[in-house]
This record gives sequence, C-alpha cells and structure tokens, in this order.
Amino acid sequence: MDVYKRRYVGNPMDSVHTESHGRLGVSVTVDSLGMATIELGQSMTLRVNESGVDKLREILFITSRALSIDRQGLELYSKTS
Repeated sequence: MDVYKRRYVGNPMDSVHTESHGRLGVSVTVDSLGMATIELGQSMTLRVNESGVDKLREILFITSRALSIDRQGLELYSKTS
C-alpha cells in the first residue's frame, strides 16, 4: 500500500496584494494522488489535477496580458492629454 505524500512547491510564504483585503497568503502543494492544492488565504482552496493547473495558468496569463495592454493603453492616453 502506497503512503500518501504531499509537498510544498514554491515558497509557502508567498502572498499577493488584494485591493480590498490587503496581503493574501498563497500556498501550493502537490500530492502523491496527482493533485495540486492551491490555498488562497484561509477562505479558498482549489484542488485540481495537472490539466486544471495548466488551464488556470492559461487563464491567468491571458488576464495578465489584458491588464498589461489596458495599462499601456491608459499610459498612451495620459501622455497625449
């Protein structure tokens, strides 16, 4: 019988700044069942497989690009006014 194992990936002390809640701790572990557990603060936990992690990464990347494009557009507008 295999023993269940899990390990932290990245820095378990990472955090992101939110507009309404300040710093939010982010913790990610992977386990021997092929799942990743992503904990955001103490109120939200996502448990997804590798495919789910890849989809989440893609969504976050697209969002990051959109924010960057919008910010650059806003900077262009502010420089011409």
